[in-house]
Amino acid sequence: LSFRWPMLCLSLATVVGELLPGSGRLPGLPGELQRIYGVHASSTVVAGVAITHTKGDSAIDTSTITVDFEGTSSAETRWALDESSVPPWISVSPTSGFVPAGVDEGALFTVSASSAGVAEQKDPYTASVNLTFASAAVGEVSVKVPVLLIVAPATSARNSMWGEARQRTDSIYDCVRPTTVPPPIELEVGLEQSVFFSACDSEGMRVAHMVPSEGLRVAHALSHPNEVEGLYGPKAFKVVLRGQSSGFEYEMKHEYASTGRYRATVLAPLVGEYELFLLLDGTEVDVRSVVANCQPPLVALPDHSCGCDAGLEPGYQDDRSLLEPGALRACQPCSFGFHKALPGNGECLAQQWPIVVSTIGGGLALVIIIALIIVARRVHVHHMLAMEAVEREIAEKQRRICRAMTGVTTLDFPLSVMPLSKLREQGRLVPYEEARDAGALRCCDTVESAVAFAAGRPLIFVSHQWLSLLHPDPEAQHYPIIIRAAEALCARQGLDPDSLHIWLDYHSIPQENETTKRLAIGSIALYAACSHYFLVCAPAALHQDSVPPCRVDADTYLQRGWCRLEQWAFMAINGAD
Repeated sequence: LSFRWPMLCLSLATVVGELLPGSGRLPGLPGELQRIYGVHASSTVVAGVAITHTKGDSAIDTSTITVDFEGTSSAETRWALDESSVPPWISVSPTSGFVPAGVDEGALFTVSASSAGVAEQKDPYTASVNLTFASAAVGEVSVKVPVLLIVAPATSARNSMWGEARQRTDSIYDCVRPTTVPPPIELEVGLEQSVFFSACDSEGMRVAHMVPSEGLRVAHALSHPNEVEGLYGPKAFKVVLRGQSSGFEYEMKHEYASTGRYRATVLAPLVGEYELFLLLDGTEVDVRSVVANCQPPLVALPDHSCGCDAGLEPGYQDDRSLLEPGALRACQPCSFGFHKALPGNGECLAQQWPIVVSTIGGGLALVIIIALIIVARRVHVHHMLAMEAVEREIAEKQRRICRAMTGVTTLDFPLSVMPLSKLREQGRLVPYEEARDAGALRCCDTVESAVAFAAGRPLIFVSHQWLSLLHPDPEAQHYPIIIRAAEALCARQGLDPDSLHIWLDYHSIPQENETTKRLAIGSIALYAACSHYFLVCAPAALHQDSVPPCRVDADTYLQRGWCRLEQWAFMAINGAD
């Protein structure tokens, strides 16, 4: 159901022929109900409702719907209209009634266009209303009556305006003029600027056509088919720029943009204040203030033209005269030894003192060059020193990375663990040297041997806080907790206590030799990788060497950097589970 105004013809039957059903039956008409048709104001018969509306000409705004029987009606036929199916842009009266028996046709209802507040659009408004018949001859039957509305309002000079209309819905734009005087339009002399204006109807809604209106022509032809075709409604817009002081008028070009929008091309010839008039067939529509200034760096001259300021002379294109349009390209400073005292489009004049100035200037330039060379050399030396420092830093980072990569694949110190049974025999936590001499440690010298050892035996990695500076458990507070925790782990996990081995810093890392101690500390990541379980021993206790003795517990354990290191080493290999 789509068409455009240029496709409309002069005959209503031709216009609606492709939009409404033909003169035959409507879908759903049974028995003696032959057809349902509408009589247009021009006496044209169509199968359905087809009306046009120009928001001012009521002679073409109604259509009467009639039911035509095959022969005469054999029984009284009652009808009713589903009011919920009536679109808002029409009104129907009445909405129910009956046709007596013994007639060949009967009028049902009259449709009137109620297009107040309905905007013009390029496509007609289309809908279907539900109509129900009931009689002894046909029973109860429902049909859909198609409805077509063509809204073709005239453009109103009172409501059209400069600027864009305000969008109310997807298809309706309201022409609302500002309540205060808008700021003037600012132009630059010699440059074209686009200014938009909107064409609106008598209700202040933007129209969807350009003037003159093809829709008004078609609407008039539909309602007055016997009259000679012509143009109806306003004929043309006109845009005029008038100087406030001179009174000179200049007609500006404009063009149709889209759906009632126009683009005016405004060009100010001189500096000053103007009024921009919008006219419709000679009637003033709207007016805007315009202020024209010179394009930078040009300045206004006494004759309101534009030229170069003092000390500047015009530059020309292709050696053309200043009088030629577009010849003035820009303003350029006077050459050395030339000057211009007043604004204008004249050229700079020669001066007599350039030789003295050039001599002094040459000497100053030489001093500046030498100073720049010295500064550049110092900057270069500083840059080279900075680059060497960066290269040293990069080399040190690469060395650390290589050392770290080697550390995760090579044991710097043997993995030393103590069986749970040996730890019970000691009765306390003993240092590495004592455990080694007592033969209580199992040691693996290579990564391969450590991995093979851990594959057949469960290993526990024990992490705890030392309770004094020289001994981790001077009063044997951690020792029984570690024993009970290891036994509980065996019971819960189903481990053999005889095969369980424990890594603990005090008996697994040398305590007396600082060199071997550092080597063992560097291999903690590999020790953690071989461990199956991570045990934290952090009961509430007192640190013996602090003054006064301070409390240590699970909270202080989490604040110790060494304890965090052991946790992260284990989680990096085994995960957090």
